[in-house]
Amino acid sequence: ALPISGPRGSAEIFEHSYWDSIDWDLVEKRTMPSPMLSLERNKLGRKKKEKESQAQQTASDLAEADREEYDSEFHLTAWDFVSPSALVEEYLENINHCVSTI
Repeated sequence: ALPISGPRGSAEIFEHSYWDSIDWDLVEKRTMPSPMLSLERNKLGRKKKEKESQAQQTASDLAEADREEYDSEFHLTAWDFVSPSALVEEYLENINHCVSTI
């Protein structure tokens, strides 16, 4: 089996140049922020941005569909003349219908 540490024990590992940037006192006190937290935040940030982008695209698609539906439903190819008296009659019929349902 391979030894876990050198002849001087774990001190030899901690003193290796690879670990020079680590403040072992902070690690031991557990006051050093985990490097994984920033990775997790970035991951969550990307997911949030993807969801926001997807929601914006969905809203845009729905708005476009509403515009297309409205345009096709109310698109007039030519103007027709409507007698003012016909408008008044239709208006009065609608008012009568609304009042009679109350």
